[in-house]
Amino acid sequence: MCGGIAGLGAVFRQMPALGLTVAAMVALRSAGPILFETSRIVSGGETNDVLATIGLRVSTFNLFTSLLSLFGFGSADE
Repeated sequence: MCGGIAGLGAVFRQMPALGLTVAAMVALRSAGPILFETSRIVSGGETNDVLATIGLRVSTFNLFTSLLSLFGFGSADE
């Protein structure tokens, strides 16, 4: 919740350092669910393949978009 508020503050107040911090936090928080879902799929703990795939893809998308923001490709300043 606090990350969402900080992300909105970074967008509306044009604070690039805060935006980078939020993107780094999202990248770190996205890595955990990717590892968790992958381990559940490999160990056979997840029986519903569709939900496992959707969860893994959403986490991968969040990680990808936050990495784009960190490396500067997601900015509108071109």
